[in-house]
Amino acid sequence: MLKTIFELCEPRQETLTGGTIDDVQELDMLLDKRIDPNDFFSKNYVTNNMRLLFNKTFARFSGRSDGSGLIVLKQAMGGGKTHNMIALGLLAQYPSIRKQILGADFPYLYEGEIEVVGFTGRNSPELPWIEIARRLNRLNLFRQSVSPDPNNLMKFLLEISPKTKTMILATATPIQLHPVEGWDLLYILAKGSERILGSEISQWRLRHLDGIAYSCGEKESPRGSE
Repeated sequence: MLKTIFELCEPRQETLTGGTIDDVQELDMLLDKRIDPNDFFSKNYVTNNMRLLFNKTFARFSGRSDGSGLIVLKQAMGGGKTHNMIALGLLAQYPSIRKQILGADFPYLYEGEIEVVGFTGRNSPELPWIEIARRLNRLNLFRQSVSPDPNNLMKFLLEISPKTKTMILATATPIQLHPVEGWDLLYILAKGSERILGSEISQWRLRHLDGIAYSCGEKESPRGSE
């Protein structure tokens, strides 16, 4: 005989006392790291379908999946789509929680924190790709006339570049570089020498997307330009 919901489920004490419970999480709370992963998973049961989503996602990260990288959640409203995305995002952001849920023997390709980006139309006036670029600190990809948005390390390098006689920048993972990241390295070096990207009014600086295309061989560099 099937058990009733009253036999299978036991309400938490804070539910019975009628106090205020912060159980409703929004996607922007995940993106801003305002959700405690330990508290989240202590109050939520990981279903078989949730575990399937986790396994499919991290299997792709570990190179064990040949299928599409697109996963579509088709539940109706109230079916748990946001809940599943938050759970998956927390596993990406917090490696210790990831091992608790997926198990220590799961074949991870990368055991560190994974950057999570996303878009929620409720709290963002921007278009989806603009908002995602903002969270990746790459708004300069969409704007020809702005300089790269630097993180703290890049700010430091931009400050010391004009003050040094010799600067060598290297990366241990060149294959993983997006062209704009390679361009950032040139931009840093160019702060100390106009021989790299020309002067401040050089088209290589003002139209950096074209400069990237020239460097990658996607466009033919105009003759006579800086």
